Amino acid sequence: MKGKKLFIIYQIGRIATVIILILFVILLFFKTQILHAMNMFGLCIVIFSCLILEVFCILALNAYVRNKSMTLTNQEHLSYVSLLTHKVYKRNKNLKAYGLLLMARDALLLRKEKKAQEILESIELDHLNPAQQKLYYLIQVVLNVLFNQETHDDLIRYSVIKSKNKQYPDEDRVNKAVEEKHHDELIKMIQETRKMQHIPSYLFLLLGLMIFHIIFYIGLSSQLKTGWILRPRYALYASLISYLLYIILSGFVLYKVYQLRKKHHELSALNKAIHVMISGFLMLVVVVLCGYFGIVSLFLNDVDEKQVAHHAPNSYASWQYYEVINSNGYTSTKDYYYSQDGLFFLHASRPVRKNTQANQTTPSPQTSAQPVQNSQSGALESNQAILAVYHLIEKESLLDHMQLEYLYDAKGNIYAKIGQKEENGKTYSYTLNDNGIKSGQREIVLERQSGNEDVQLVDFYLFDGQKVTDEHKTSW
Repeated sequence: MKGKKLFIIYQIGRIATVIILILFVILLFFKTQILHAMNMFGLCIVIFSCLILEVFCILALNAYVRNKSMTLTNQEHLSYVSLLTHKVYKRNKNLKAYGLLLMARDALLLRKEKKAQEILESIELDHLNPAQQKLYYLIQVVLNVLFNQETHDDLIRYSVIKSKNKQYPDEDRVNKAVEEKHHDELIKMIQETRKMQHIPSYLFLLLGLMIFHIIFYIGLSSQLKTGWILRPRYALYASLISYLLYIILSGFVLYKVYQLRKKHHELSALNKAIHVMISGFLMLVVVVLCGYFGIVSLFLNDVDEKQVAHHAPNSYASWQYYEVINSNGYTSTKDYYYSQDGLFFLHASRPVRKNTQANQTTPSPQTSAQPVQNSQSGALESNQAILAVYHLIEKESLLDHMQLEYLYDAKGNIYAKIGQKEENGKTYSYTLNDNGIKSGQREIVLERQSGNEDVQLVDFYLFDGQKVTDEHKTSW
């Protein structure tokens, strides 16, 4: 039967939406670097946006099934509502009461008056809203007429409950049919209550996708950890789409507010004019702001990103290495990033003339010229001192993740990135820098920095060519 088929479609749709949501979250969390790139609050926002999308998908499914149910015959509809009530609505008292009410109506339309009366008596009125109670009393009035019983009290209750729903017949028409005991007319009135306003199911889906995108993008773009950014191209286009959706949703909300006020209140010409003026002003503000930021993002911010070769032997060697050039019409900046998934970018150092691994005692002379050392240093090369200090720190397990990477600054002086450490909710990057010769020994400074904060001095070490001495000081 079509009623059973529609119920199966509804059940499959509910399960499918949940499965799709779970798969999306799994792919997002385990196929991207979102767990490393975002803080806990940002992850909560992302999950919340997924739940919002799930709710709107269920609403779209409900609207689709509701529209389809209006095309069913009374017998098919009774079969569909019975399955829905006993298998889906049974755990919710309000939904179960509403399902029983629809079953009673369908039974009455099939002229099964006794069954309709039994179902109606099993309904707890407290679990019906006013509009549903109005239908309840209408069914009861018709059953009383068919059973030649008193209808006065139920007619009064039906008349007292006010509803803007056009599917319910007006009181005068019901009173006239009751007085004349016009059975066919009363059954016709009950049949008319099955006609409901058609709600486009795709509207809920579009609204869900729009709200999901806005919340999802806000979560991704505003709650990133230090050193991480969204892929510039994605961030640019996602922000433009968000600005456009802000405009569309603002207009939709203002239109719905107007419809709601018009439905529940008789608006005078003055009230309509005031509403139009206020709505127009709010829309103008939204359009101007979103248009301004959208135009700025699209035309004034030029982003050029390209994948470049990078042979640094560090923990990100297997990741893609990007060069990103940002230009706003006045200034241009060039930055470098690592990315494993193409969505989240981790800030990286500029490509250097030479990189060596921790087990190499000297940088390869074939890749770049060795910077000139101070004549007092003798054989105490900077890279040897840095390597020795690195091994000491590694032995003492001072950092969470350690990986030695020799680099050069703009003046050609060698330094090394040695790892990171989480502390007080911040991620600190640690470096070793050559501070020259002190008392015949080379002094190496351990520094750390979180994002764009000031560099902090952590410790000082002396290397005499054989061993490392910890100076246990944190200032010059």
